[in-house]
Amino acid sequence: MAKNTNVQIIRAFEQLLGKKQFEKITVKDLSESCGINRKTFYYYFSDMDDLLRKAFDWEITSYIDSLPQDMGVEEAVEKFFGMLNEYKEVVYHVYNSSRSEQMKGYIRSSMISMIGDGMTKELDRYNISAEKKSIIISMYAFIFVGFIVDWLDSDMGYNLPDCVRQIREMLKGTQDVILNNAGKQP
Repeated sequence: MAKNTNVQIIRAFEQLLGKKQFEKITVKDLSESCGINRKTFYYYFSDMDDLLRKAFDWEITSYIDSLPQDMGVEEAVEKFFGMLNEYKEVVYHVYNSSRSEQMKGYIRSSMISMIGDGMTKELDRYNISAEKKSIIISMYAFIFVGFIVDWLDSDMGYNLPDCVRQIREMLKGTQDVILNNAGKQP
């Protein structure tokens, strides 16, 4: 029951974020939307920022946990872009609020985690130091995060999943070159 209430509040919050900016959503709005009282809200969340953090954490964890173990990095990233596109009104309203830096941080950490998890086996095949592995993971993550931020800054003016498909095509074959070069460097 408790987990369901928590998720119910997060879902109501996401629905409200699909319609208006973060700062315009109140605990009263949430309480009315999901049929709880204010005390119930404060039992699960200390304030609206805590709700935002926990909603991001829950969504990202749910997303990453839903990916098949054998899914490649490129496909996982493409699906992540699709998820952002699916929730674009929510993403837009958070990004265009005073919490945009938080959103960028969540996107960045999600991308690093997803790429790191997906590339671990591949990186282990090369003679690359842990420091270089971290740099490679960050490099790929920042490429994709840069496109996400550009998409957000352009008021989501282009198809994000299509963009990642094009990036995948352009990067074909470069991963082996990068990993080989990283293994050769001292």
